[in-house]
Amino acid sequence: MRFRQGRPTIALVVGALLAGVILAGCTLRFSTAGGGQPSATPTARTPSPGSPTMTPEEDAVVAGVHKIQVGVTSWAVDHDMVLPDPSLVAAGSEFAAKYVDPWPTDLYTGKPMRQGTGPGDFAYSFNGPYFELRGYAAGGRTLIIVP
Repeated sequence: MRFRQGRPTIALVVGALLAGVILAGCTLRFSTAGGGQPSATPTARTPSPGSPTMTPEEDAVVAGVHKIQVGVTSWAVDHDMVLPDPSLVAAGSEFAAKYVDPWPTDLYTGKPMRQGTGPGDFAYSFNGPYFELRGYAAGGRTLIIVP
């Protein structure tokens, strides 16, 4: 994680939260509750990568969505808690090069994950301080939602 001059405290707090997220299998939701100051609230998620009921392709979708989630969260930390525009969250973008490198691979196609609703695709959207990532399995079934 890159530290910004003058913001080591928030960077350390967010870094610790991200480590907890990765280790505990939780996701982050940004909120402006409590006087307009953004905060991160852990939210449980399922399924977990490596689940015996998931295919290798589905494992890759879950892992890819979480990798993109960490990139989105890191972007927000570096940009005063402003989330990236959906057009930036794509393979080959400046966002990908700095925050999600290497970009996750869609094991259904062997190509980089892309925004869409097909197998191996993801959807990213945000509304104010909240963002959502969805990952899709075969048949367009929603496999994971990261609130």
